[in-house]
Amino acid sequence: MDDNIVLSFSRPDFVYNNGFQIAICDKEFNVKNRFVNRTNEGITIGNASKIMGNMLNCLQYFNDTLSFWEYKYDTIYRIPDIGTCFPRYAFKYNKKQKFDKGTKDKEEDNLRAIERMIETNNYIFLKLYNPSNTRFFNEMIYLKKTKEIISLKSHDNVSGILNDIDGGIEVLPRKVLKDGRLYTSFSAFKLKQLLRENPYKSIKPVNSEKHRDLIGLINNSKMQDNPIIMIITLK
Repeated sequence: MDDNIVLSFSRPDFVYNNGFQIAICDKEFNVKNRFVNRTNEGITIGNASKIMGNMLNCLQYFNDTLSFWEYKYDTIYRIPDIGTCFPRYAFKYNKKQKFDKGTKDKEEDNLRAIERMIETNNYIFLKLYNPSNTRFFNEMIYLKKTKEIISLKSHDNVSGILNDIDGGIEVLPRKVLKDGRLYTSFSAFKLKQLLRENPYKSIKPVNSEKHRDLIGLINNSKMQDNPIIMIITLK
């Protein structure tokens, strides 16, 4: 955030931060503000390195405002400036693999966590860590206008949005550009594999010209080629 640093502590009872989970510091790590106090709760699950690694991806700018979430918890925060932090979304599970109080359970088998979040004007794309699922993850889309959550279908450990524009290859966004468009990337090997093993190849492409272009691009690509970036514009 400009000249400031957002810090998240995996142990909220860490002495340095006086029991606060989120802090904003200057470049010399002098604390300017603290948010979210959980003095009696610490993360005790075994794979601490996984949690800390995922915390590195828990920031996103949206409409010039910083969004932040914590790997083990169910809330997405907004940090519009160094003096303000407020919860914007709080998700809940039920026993059918949706958010519930199990989010804060310290048993690793019951852990629910936000692995990845991508927000646009109308949607939030969520990748949720869920050990009760055979894939360990649920890919979901939250529709802001209707407040519905859609769980994406998966097969062979792959899930995504069925792309009927150019022939059914599944698309899963990885990041969002400042103008709201999403993007993802494919290696030449992955694209050839998707084309060969695509279970949705019976889907009739909406745009036959784009479909021909895609097939030509895949067939003419070599394994050593640079990854292909796909830009996704949402309606």
